[in-house]
Amino acid sequence: MSLKNNITIIITVHGRNWTLDSCLENLKDFDCDIVIADSSKDKMDKSFGDNIKYVHEPKLNWYQKMVSRLKEVTTPLYLELADDDRLNLDGVKQCVEFLVSSPDYNVATGQSLPPSGGQKLNGFPDATVSSDDQIKRLSGGLSHTEGVLDFIDVTHSVNRTDFGLSFYTWYTENPILWPARWTDKTRKFYQLFTGKIKFFQTEYLYDGGHTSLLQEGKIEYPKDLGKGVLWKDFFKDTLTKEELKRAIT
Repeated sequence: MSLKNNITIIITVHGRNWTLDSCLENLKDFDCDIVIADSSKDKMDKSFGDNIKYVHEPKLNWYQKMVSRLKEVTTPLYLELADDDRLNLDGVKQCVEFLVSSPDYNVATGQSLPPSGGQKLNGFPDATVSSDDQIKRLSGGLSHTEGVLDFIDVTHSVNRTDFGLSFYTWYTENPILWPARWTDKTRKFYQLFTGKIKFFQTEYLYDGGHTSLLQEGKIEYPKDLGKGVLWKDFFKDTLTKEELKRAIT
């Protein structure tokens, strides 16, 4: 299975770029196009390999940046990767092969593990959602356990490019949804509504283990992405009936 003809990896960067060297080292055996989507204030003065495209768009937020990049992706699949995370090549190939042969699924993923790989491989439950019924996918796919782990994010999984562009375009056009604290939940709802999800009990991604610049207090969320904004506050203070209708239609 050729990765080059099927998937593009988009590395998202904002404010932190010193993790890129090790991130790209991890991707050296991935025979596919790689895009560095950098929304940092300052442009990087650095050269990259022939299969790596660097794009600096400092005035775009996360959602706008992804729309801009996905519009130029020519492969049917893409993978959105944080700058400090690492991928398991075999796990990614398994996901790509599955999606190429399974058009009714729009995302495939596997185990996300700590940097050391020390967590047991079966640490996450099987999050496959295979029902043909949209309502059953939604009710069964937004929660999988009764314990601490009740939600598996699919943002950094192998996704269909047309789905990703559709989602981020819709999200960009509805600023009322922008606050980052619920983006993963909204995305998965949208994803379950449009297709099925495949989860493999295989190593897929290793968390970078770095503390984010936001958590360190070195950068702040843009006001329109404010993580501290509560959903109820939008309904109470700013969301009119007309805005709500536009947001959900």
